Amino acid sequence: MGDSPQLRKGIAQLESTSIGVRTFEDAIFESRGYQVPSSAVSSGLGDIELESRYRYFDDSLWGLGLRARIRMPTATHEPQLNNLLDRPLGEGNWSARLGSLHDFKLWPGRLSLRSAVFVTWNLPSDKVKAIPVSASDPLPNLKDPNQIERVRMQRGSRMDTDVGAVLDLYGGVLSLSASYLYTVQGQDSVQGTRNLAYSELVRNTAWEQHALELGVEVSSVSLFQSERFPLPGKVGLSVFQPVAGVNTIVSPYGRLDVILFF
Repeated sequence: MGDSPQLRKGIAQLESTSIGVRTFEDAIFESRGYQVPSSAVSSGLGDIELESRYRYFDDSLWGLGLRARIRMPTATHEPQLNNLLDRPLGEGNWSARLGSLHDFKLWPGRLSLRSAVFVTWNLPSDKVKAIPVSASDPLPNLKDPNQIERVRMQRGSRMDTDVGAVLDLYGGVLSLSASYLYTVQGQDSVQGTRNLAYSELVRNTAWEQHALELGVEVSSVSLFQSERFPLPGKVGLSVFQPVAGVNTIVSPYGRLDVILFF
């Protein structure tokens, strides 16, 4: 390297520096305007969904239906850019979902094989994002106003498929189900007006997942139709277990759904 005063000065500075956790916290996060990652808690209203269901064919062997849903961006919490663990409570865009459902009745009124296909289309939305200058940047620099921009985001379309069996007991009041689910989502896209690395916002947003689901559901629909219960609704408990996938998190969970029809 030769006799470089700058090199000697740099080595002396490194020698006198105490390198620890705080060194990396400052170099990676605080120097770029971020909080050091820690737990984050938020609460508020999520996205509101409106859904309609229509059974257009039903006989002793087959049952066919449609489901349509609109999701509205009503979430009240917007994550802070300087907190990397802060997450939104909704998707932040309007979307429409259309599904086709198919029942094959092995044992009418008791045991059915079911399948379903759902497709979701997302409308674009404007969001304020922190964007790196190049793909080699570890994080965007929040202290540079040029790297914070309102961009046009477009989430990829999504397809959900479901194949399984349902056992109905007590005239459909109690149902037990087991299903295999496959989900695939296309790549997101983003548009901005500055010379920034916009592709980093949508890297690896295309994903797919294979999963198993077990569920139990209590329904008052048949009781309402026979005028033995005042309201038509369902309460369902399901357990979801991913088994394979690409660009997705293995996150098994339990879910409780309370549905009221009107």
